[in-house]
Amino acid sequence: MTIKPLLEQSSRIALAAFLHDLGKFAERAKIPVTQEILDANKQMYCPHRKKYTDDRGWFSHVHAAYTGLAMDLIEDYMPELTAADFAPFGSWKTKDVDDSFINAAAKHHKPESFLQWIIATADRVASGFDREEFEAYNQADEGTSTGKNHYTARQLPLFEQIRLDSKAEQKYDYRYSLKPLSPNSIFPVEASKCEGNDDKAAQKEYNDLWQGFTEALKLMPKSHRNNWSLWLDHFETLWGVYTQAIPSATAFNIRPDVSLYDHSRVAAALATALWRYHHELGRTDDEAAKDLKDQQERRV
Repeated sequence: MTIKPLLEQSSRIALAAFLHDLGKFAERAKIPVTQEILDANKQMYCPHRKKYTDDRGWFSHVHAAYTGLAMDLIEDYMPELTAADFAPFGSWKTKDVDDSFINAAAKHHKPESFLQWIIATADRVASGFDREEFEAYNQADEGTSTGKNHYTARQLPLFEQIRLDSKAEQKYDYRYSLKPLSPNSIFPVEASKCEGNDDKAAQKEYNDLWQGFTEALKLMPKSHRNNWSLWLDHFETLWGVYTQAIPSATAFNIRPDVSLYDHSRVAAALATALWRYHHELGRTDDEAAKDLKDQQERRV
């Protein structure tokens, strides 16, 4: 294989990993969607949970459903997605094709095929979860250690967590405002100035950020959409600007101090490396998917 096709395929893998949690952004922004379409996407992409007291059960990790929904909204501003050759994916967003791009990105909480397991494995490793922790996280309720939910939680600065006395009580007084990256937004502010308990107000902040993101995506040069690696380079910068202050994880009573940008960038690097490794070995089949699944189940 020549360098260019391999670079294009690697870029597609990286983008699928970058976008696996696009739904966190979109769901918190409350993008418009009919209940029928949302339910169909939940069936496709979200784990189904049951308790003894609830025969019907419920779908967890609804952000995965929103990943699929949000891709429809940004499709027109992405690279050429309808070409006959979309390797290593079977297609762009045909949901009945196991290894479509959209399924690989959105099925990271219920992976089945090889490429879905590539993205899911990268997600788990980037999150630092071993198997037991991930299974707990995969079933956990929303809620952070700061007492907020996925709408209202704002990102903690790392520097405030540095303590010379490890026995001192940890208290977090500062947060990053939910703003695009700028000379002002890089500085944390007092929590009371950017974090509250009003879900509607928090959703409005996310929607403003989402609108800025999609408008900026439209401005990326159309000529660059024919060059996957160049477009991905631009996208990585844009994604960083608009997701650098979005908390990545907001369940499992977790401390919200890792941004969606940092998590997805690490996941993209890991997914690309993992796919290239298997590609070089010529092992990208169902047996390779089973191996990835078994490796995750053996992690302790």
